Amino acid sequence: MALDFPVVGVGASAGGIGALQVLFGAMPFPVGMAFVVVQHLSPSHPSLLARLLGPATRLSVCEATDGARLQRDHVYVIAPGEVLSLSSGTLSSSRSCDTGTRVAELVDTFFISLAHDQQQNSVGVVLTGTGSDGAAGAVQIKLLGGTVFVQEPAGAEYPGMPSAAIAAGAADRVLRLKDLATALCEHAERRALPGGGCSGQRSDAAIEHVRRLVRVHSGLELGRGTSTPLLGRIQRRMAVRRIDSLPDYARCLDQDPSEIDALVRGIPFVR
Repeated sequence: MALDFPVVGVGASAGGIGALQVLFGAMPFPVGMAFVVVQHLSPSHPSLLARLLGPATRLSVCEATDGARLQRDHVYVIAPGEVLSLSSGTLSSSRSCDTGTRVAELVDTFFISLAHDQQQNSVGVVLTGTGSDGAAGAVQIKLLGGTVFVQEPAGAEYPGMPSAAIAAGAADRVLRLKDLATALCEHAERRALPGGGCSGQRSDAAIEHVRRLVRVHSGLELGRGTSTPLLGRIQRRMAVRRIDSLPDYARCLDQDPSEIDALVRGIPFVR
């Protein structure tokens, strides 16, 4: 069962600690998303990753544990020697020696479980690292309706993982590291899930503005209980018009009444 907020899987390997500190250091609070960090770690040494990320962000950072239910505004960090997967919004953590999973497969393993568990609600982020881990999982996220962001290889300390994800055709957006946090927030805003999004109040206000414009322009009232069809239609029209945020789409409707006609086609109404 999909959660009512986006779930972001973040995969990294060599150079990942610094990249993760930059990513989460740029993340506002609250963000209305849950993050699961899968970093390649030595299975035979304790990890300081959660302790290093904690001071970089206002989000709550903790080491992932078996049976943990994902919560908004939390960052769950993989433990050394563990394999993470997701089922019904709950983490499963198993010893890699028991599952036979290699360190180089950890990101793919989590991404694939994330894709199947959360589908359109899933987000994959591929950061710096050697090898190709994350590429196959990112493809699954994309195939099942999720979204994939990839760090620009030219700016990555180790470009192997980002380059592999791009070569696999999985990347929806390829961005500089410093731009990833903003892009994730904009994505959450577009999804406009209840209680989610980095600018939830702005999104809610934008949707209400869209309703008012429809009422004034066409005399039609968006019926109660139609928020899901409405949001789905808004997302499709935003994709067609190549608009990245709900407030920007509301401004587009202000300036182009013909877009209101295109938006309302097929949405249920009451007069």
